[in-house]
Amino acid sequence: MTDSPVAASREPAPILFAACAGMAYWISSLRV
Repeated sequence: MTDSPVAASREPAPILFAACAGMAYWISSLRV
């Protein structure tokens, strides 16, 4: 994941951030 303004203007950044955060939370919950 990159926070470059070009990528942010091309794709829905909030949705991508939510997806990455959700995936990270899901993985961390599995590894407890």
